[in-house]
Amino acid sequence: LPKFTDAQEHKLNAEYLTMPLDAHAREIVTRADYALRMMHRAAALPRCDWGLGYEDGIELLLPHAQAARTLSNLACLRARIRFEDGHNADAIEDIVDAMTLGRHVSIDGSLITVLVNYGIEYRASETLAFYLPKLNADMVKSLKMRLGALPTFGTPAKGVAPFEEKAGLD
Repeated sequence: LPKFTDAQEHKLNAEYLTMPLDAHAREIVTRADYALRMMHRAAALPRCDWGLGYEDGIELLLPHAQAARTLSNLACLRARIRFEDGHNADAIEDIVDAMTLGRHVSIDGSLITVLVNYGIEYRASETLAFYLPKLNADMVKSLKMRLGALPTFGTPAKGVAPFEEKAGLD
């Protein structure tokens, strides 16, 4: 991810859906190009392993969760730009990739990462909802299939071992 000050990251998190799509917004997305390309690559993987040391128990840090939140906001901002520029297929790719990122983040089933996933999916859905009426029927049908094929959530109910079990806390 590009380096952001705390204020810049807070502004992005607060305004990904409302910030003007001006030269500044485009510059932010350009700075994040590499991270967005890596998100796209990772979205094609069936599963992500974040390499977390669950043996750390309650002291385990989850830096990937905040980074995923920021990256998904960048994807939503780029999707808005792409929708406005008439590149709907690319914009949908950003939305689906962001949702996949959220699912991958939550794979351990810990409460924090599941909540991060919910937030990512909410923001991606909110962005998509704004542009959904502008999509043709074929794009909507394709989108519905892609959303149905997203990886499963990381919850104990879906067969993923709970965080406590992985950390040896059971």
